[in-house]
Amino acid sequence: MENKPMESMGLCVAVLKIGGLWHTRDMTQRNAILYNMLRTFVVIVLGAVTLQVYLYLFIMWGSLEDMFQTTAYSISLTVLSLKYHVMLFRNEEVDNIIQTVQKNFIIHGTELSTENRQIIKNTIKLAKRVAVAYATMQTFALITYTIIGPLTSFGVPLHTENATNISYESRISDRKLSMEMWVPIDISQSPQFEIAYIYVSVTSAINSWNLVAIEVFCMTTFIYIAGQFELLCDSIRNTSQRVMYRLNETQHPSSGNDHIDKPQKFTSDKKMKIQHSSANTESSVIPEKDEGVHPFGSAVTMAIQEENMANKTQYFASEQNDAIIRLGRNYDSLGGETYNLDIPGSFSNYQKEMERYLMECIKHHQKLIECSEKIDLLWKRVFFYQFLTASLLICFIGLKAISMPLNGEFAKTMEYLAAVIFQLGLYCTFGSNLMTQSEAVFNAAYESDWNNQSKHYKNCTRMLIMRAQRPVKLTAGRFGTLSLPLFTSMLRSSYSYLALLRQMQEH
Repeated sequence: MENKPMESMGLCVAVLKIGGLWHTRDMTQRNAILYNMLRTFVVIVLGAVTLQVYLYLFIMWGSLEDMFQTTAYSISLTVLSLKYHVMLFRNEEVDNIIQTVQKNFIIHGTELSTENRQIIKNTIKLAKRVAVAYATMQTFALITYTIIGPLTSFGVPLHTENATNISYESRISDRKLSMEMWVPIDISQSPQFEIAYIYVSVTSAINSWNLVAIEVFCMTTFIYIAGQFELLCDSIRNTSQRVMYRLNETQHPSSGNDHIDKPQKFTSDKKMKIQHSSANTESSVIPEKDEGVHPFGSAVTMAIQEENMANKTQYFASEQNDAIIRLGRNYDSLGGETYNLDIPGSFSNYQKEMERYLMECIKHHQKLIECSEKIDLLWKRVFFYQFLTASLLICFIGLKAISMPLNGEFAKTMEYLAAVIFQLGLYCTFGSNLMTQSEAVFNAAYESDWNNQSKHYKNCTRMLIMRAQRPVKLTAGRFGTLSLPLFTSMLRSSYSYLALLRQMQEH
């Protein structure tokens, strides 16, 4: 099935709608009333569970073992509450980001080369795989930790006749819910325990669904923005090829089919640049006579002798025309004909089209930067709290795990710890990937055919490179940039806190 960029966020929107985290602007009045009731219900569910966990933490204050696990729950629920706030009260910004991300897959209208389509396909496929993997992990955690866990926390079935009633009652009283929280009933007795068990299971399922919906939305936007920077790099790197295709289509219009999707036989701009510069290395970086400055630095220009400038510039102009003509002849157009640069005015049209194409790329670069800034502004306060408390969260869960025997409860705790680390690791991985792809715009611009173009084109390329040297960053507020170094630093801090608390516990 063909991937459709303008519908690439449809899965995220559908999951958010089911969870009651979407807006009602496009609904009828009746549907809006019903949907607002659903939204109110899911907010009450999260608020009730969070309040019960905090009440239990207050009641058990002073008991370190109980406090560690309950504090971990309270941190997770607080982070989820902050994300609820973003989705419900800043839904216009969320909707705007979704629409912008879908539109940003298109740079030059309907012009999509084979490489463009492959990049879009791979990006959407990666986002779907991450969504499925994360949803599967959370579903497995929900089933084993919340649903199966309490049923295996005692050794005797609830209604099995046993001669030793004292032992049976003792085992029944040891039953625990999957999440330590305050409940207004005595869960050591039946059927109160079963009622509390159903309540915790249902509320956990609702909160887990919305957690997955929000996390998948965040990760998908990160992946798509990084993929769109990769798409931009491909367009900039192969500017000459795409412009030559445009001119060929203008001179020999196609029959209406999307021929750009068919593989084209041409030499890339990077290879053309290497082939051209291999004949005379210095000539590939000599500026135009009236320019006087090399677009990427003055070191090379200072090395060129002043007395040879006129001769080398004349040689460069000749080589420039030869290279462009070779490029035009090597481009395999559909009709067997290519845009002829020997026709009077053709070279001027080619230069103008190159400048127009580059301006489209620069404008798209600005759109991607603005979209990334909007995403950062939307989530940075939430990520600040999440990463600020992540070290404590990992520390508390780890301390709980190392003080437990190797049983089912230990397996559940380690599963919770793995889910937390996996979630934070994904955020940092995609944040690093976004930085890498945004920085790659610099290399893509340098690898393009800038040295054979006009002065205006070189100036625009220079400005593009200067901006691309500052990578796009998604931050956790003042805590740091979402990246792998932040992730490793957070793990080191968690281990340090864990070692300190372990030493205090032993003494």
